[in-house]
Amino acid sequence: MQMKKGFTLVELSIVLVIIGLLVGGILVAQSMIETAKVQSLVRKIGQFDAAIANFTTTYGCLPGDCSKINLLTAYTPNDNGYINIDTNAYVMDGEVANFWPALSVLGLQSENGGPYQVSEGMTNPVLGTHIPKSSLGTNTGILAYGYDNTSALINNYRIAYMDIGTGYSRASLTGMQGLALDTKLDDGILNSGTVSNGTENSSFPYIADASISCKNDDGGYNVSNNDIRCQLDVRMGISTGILY
Repeated sequence: MQMKKGFTLVELSIVLVIIGLLVGGILVAQSMIETAKVQSLVRKIGQFDAAIANFTTTYGCLPGDCSKINLLTAYTPNDNGYINIDTNAYVMDGEVANFWPALSVLGLQSENGGPYQVSEGMTNPVLGTHIPKSSLGTNTGILAYGYDNTSALINNYRIAYMDIGTGYSRASLTGMQGLALDTKLDDGILNSGTVSNGTENSSFPYIADASISCKNDDGGYNVSNNDIRCQLDVRMGISTGILY
């Protein structure tokens, strides 16, 4: 009678080592992919900042807020130094809707090819056609907006899921993704410097989903799990040092 041959300890050890190498390789690959996405978004923001600097040098005003370049039919920009919205309706409107198409006048191309198209009056602008899409996050857009906080004019890129039709700009990044982007662009500290938690800015009429926040109990980025909990506001001009 022939006996069945089992695995020896050496063979089992080899199998476990191979499994460990495979798992480790997968984790390393995932980390590299995430790093590439962060770097891609950082480069894109640098491209936007350079385009804004070119626009302001050419026209003497901010894209979107510039009455010299108005692509809207129902609103005329007021040249007040920040990118505001015409109404509180949850649609693309006013200077927010004018920003990306105006910036395309000097050659900025959309991800889908050609200039960014006007989205005036739309409840759900198309990523890559009306507003830029982010390499980081799921269904994530980059919206331009500004406000006057009484001490300074602030203009930001809001990186979030744009569920504008329901009145929300929602979280689209994990806490770890938010931390990685903040570390690349700024100081890695939430709500310090020029990268902040978008859920805290009630000046923007597209009210954020207040039930989700990047913050942990200590006020830093919540990186304890992979939950989608962040939308970030990044100050315009962060890469060039010319803040708007």
